[in-house]
Amino acid sequence: MKLRHIFLLSAIPVLFAVGMPAVQAQNWDADDSQILTQRGPGNGHRGDRFERFIDQLDLSEEQVDQIRAIREESREEADELRSQLQQERDKMQSLLSSDAGNDQLMEQHEQMQQLRQQMGDHRFQTMLQIRDVLTSEQKAQLAEMIQQRRERFGERRRNFRR
Repeated sequence: MKLRHIFLLSAIPVLFAVGMPAVQAQNWDADDSQILTQRGPGNGHRGDRFERFIDQLDLSEEQVDQIRAIREESREEADELRSQLQQERDKMQSLLSSDAGNDQLMEQHEQMQQLRQQMGDHRFQTMLQIRDVLTSEQKAQLAEMIQQRRERFGERRRNFRR
């Protein structure tokens, strides 16, 4: 799955968790929140997920424009964070292949964890901005879409384990 797809998918569970009662929010996985923050078309069979999202929620042109602007604005920072994380992964690989001590490896691991946290925080902030564009009805409809997606994903996981 391309990173921009993952990025978009990450926003949905967060939207659900923030917009729905706490009891329902407990069922969401952080990876689901990326649907709203993923990049758009041109990414294979999943590239039109955002377009389906637009159609299913019946977003107005103004909402679509606002969400696209939010996503575009967030993309630069997300790309920079991904690039930094890749550099840190490469550094970790070099350290693992060397005589580096455990302290140095732990320090590198912590650096990578901090970047992952920053990426998650960035996705969450982007999701909050997108959430502010949706009506209450659209938020409820989105929660239902997410639940259906999670059920399909859970079924695929169960079938895969057999």
